[in-house]
Amino acid sequence: MPQTSNEVPDDIEMKLVVLGTKHQHIPRDQNSPAFQKAKEFLNTKGGSQRLYRNTAIFLAPDKTRLEELKHGVKSYLAWKSIVDDKIALNLDAYQTNQAEGKRKAGLDTIKLRLPETFVWILTPYQKLGSTEVQWDESKMNGSNQDAYLSRVLKKLISQSQLYNDFAASELRINLDKVPLWRENDVAIKQLRDDFAKYLYLPKLLNANLLRAAIENGVSLTAWEKDAFAYAESFDDENKRYRGLRAGSHVSISLDGNGLLVKPDIAAAQLTLEKAEAEERAKANNTQPTTPYLTGDKTKSGEDVQDPDPKAVTKRRFFGHLETDATRFFRATDDIEKEILKHLSNCKGTNVKITIHIEASNNGGFNQDMERTLRENGNTLGFGSVEFE
Repeated sequence: MPQTSNEVPDDIEMKLVVLGTKHQHIPRDQNSPAFQKAKEFLNTKGGSQRLYRNTAIFLAPDKTRLEELKHGVKSYLAWKSIVDDKIALNLDAYQTNQAEGKRKAGLDTIKLRLPETFVWILTPYQKLGSTEVQWDESKMNGSNQDAYLSRVLKKLISQSQLYNDFAASELRINLDKVPLWRENDVAIKQLRDDFAKYLYLPKLLNANLLRAAIENGVSLTAWEKDAFAYAESFDDENKRYRGLRAGSHVSISLDGNGLLVKPDIAAAQLTLEKAEAEERAKANNTQPTTPYLTGDKTKSGEDVQDPDPKAVTKRRFFGHLETDATRFFRATDDIEKEILKHLSNCKGTNVKITIHIEASNNGGFNQDMERTLRENGNTLGFGSVEFE
């Protein structure tokens, strides 16, 4: 039970703050000691303003039940004192057993009354467009035999005060309604902070719910209507998104540099890139070729053999492409769409992809860089990582 606001962490993790016995709650009283302490903890951390306010929910004792609990504690302490001083009090065996029985009964009473006392859940929230912080007060129910935290979670989830599941479509609604977009996109790291900061957004049980909603949304077939696209970064020079993905599975990190991209913006870039890829493919297909001649001789008089009517079946495909780090993500997009997609759709085809990286630096690579690249290469499964 924290005594000061400085003892309550200010981070993105959801937390239940249990208020002490000095801060009991009186139902429907906005000036109750519990409300006053909860407001202090919500707004400050020590001498600073609290940043992640949407991660705190408060549990307070009921004023009436607290008096009963205090009476039980006093009785227990009294009998415990008698048992501890049984020799000084010259108690006989019968009296000692009687005192010990009262002490145990007092302890059982405390264990029974504790969950009956700390029953008020105080949840802060804001309505969209309002600066006023409002409070929901809910009395915890359920059997006292259930795990205490489980009772709290069940109550909060049943009243939609806390989410243990978060759909991609609901994330899209919040992105558009609030809005959470920063122009045409929003950084995933920024979005994570938004949900931890702002009281008008849903309270998520943990940050992994946001990560799952993003991954599920990007993979939806109807991503343009119900979700969003994902990009690894934005290329300011070329005014395009690198590693743009939509309608396919992605794995993201909430601490990474990834972006969520508005569907119409992403669709426009994907359409343009598809058209460009088709133009390149068309240009490659229209390269001049030397046709077979059906006569006996060419113009130069050389004999020409008629083609073998039994065409040779090709069984292996090879492709080689050189690129640099700045064009790598775009190149892999094109390769996936124009090459790998067709190979994968060809029944019986086994595809093997080898990544070969060469880098040179006139100044040389220092030991820290060499160690980092070796460790990362081994982690990623590189067969070899060499320097010379």
